[in-house]
Amino acid sequence: MGRPRTFSETEALDAICASFWDQGYCATSLDDLTEATGLGKGSLYAAFGSKHDMFVQGLRLYCERMVAMATSFLHAPSGSALQRLEKYVQHLTREMQSPRGCLLSKAAAELGRQDDEVNAIISKTFEELGDQLVAAVRQAQREGDVPARLDARRSGLMLLAVIRGMEAMARGGTNGRSLGMIAQGALAPLRADT
Repeated sequence: MGRPRTFSETEALDAICASFWDQGYCATSLDDLTEATGLGKGSLYAAFGSKHDMFVQGLRLYCERMVAMATSFLHAPSGSALQRLEKYVQHLTREMQSPRGCLLSKAAAELGRQDDEVNAIISKTFEELGDQLVAAVRQAQREGDVPARLDARRSGLMLLAVIRGMEAMARGGTNGRSLGMIAQGALAPLRADT
């Protein structure tokens, strides 16, 4: 019988995720991961599998947290659906100005189309985020804050596309003021008089 693990898998996976987030998949070595986690190579492999397995688990954790954060904003107990949607977009606009950027975007750029497992996580995350935005627009329509004439699905998915485009622009150096203007422009059609 093997020895019981004396480390927190959650903390180790957080450290693994942070390493890939900071450096990208290809630039992160096994030595980087052992240094980040404080674990030996054997322990890392036994707990998480190959470097690719570690990346997949770290990305999945990151994406689950990203969707959970969207849920916490869009289903908060206070404010109207439109106010919650606006707060969510404003929060993302501030977050994307971090030099660290978004692991989801980095994974999509580095591995998205060439790695089926990574691509499946990315696609699922985009689908879940899109569904949440569409549901928020529909709720705002029911509350009378968004025009009923708008196609909620089209509006929610367009908002997702703008947010992801803003992330790419932020990585390219677009300043916070310009990102804020883009966010306001994306939200403007939702605020139109009913």
